[in-house]
Amino acid sequence: AASCGRTIFSLNISSVGLMQKVGDIVLGMCARTQWLFGNADELVAFAQEVGATTEGEGTMTDVADIAAMVVGFLPVGGHVIVTSGKDPTFVAEKAQDGTAAQTVAFPVPYFPPGEVKDTNGCGDAFVGGFLCLATVGAPLEACVGEGHR
Repeated sequence: AASCGRTIFSLNISSVGLMQKVGDIVLGMCARTQWLFGNADELVAFAQEVGATTEGEGTMTDVADIAAMVVGFLPVGGHVIVTSGKDPTFVAEKAQDGTAAQTVAFPVPYFPPGEVKDTNGCGDAFVGGFLCLATVGAPLEACVGEGHR
């Protein structure tokens, strides 16, 4: 089980279109999820599907607030990580008292347009880089930095 020993469970929301079909399943998995990943659109779709937000929210300002709401579904110490292309990556952490301890914005490094050839798979690459360091206990800032790299 994901909660036994040193096992860490992570989940990538992965699709706005699937939320109406699997939102309740994802919600059920959240209780054992240490790291919940998604882009801003995916997080908003999930939050709307499970009633953690109201219709019309979804601006970058709202994304930090929505991440703080969604982290409430995770266990203590769980994190919601929200990417949004060139805009900041938000990370919300669930505190020991069960509230969102904080939502931190991490700026995305600038890449000149000519250096970006294709953005397909960027979210998956972010998750891979992030988890590479998270699984060895690196600080959150380093994990996000590796995801951005």
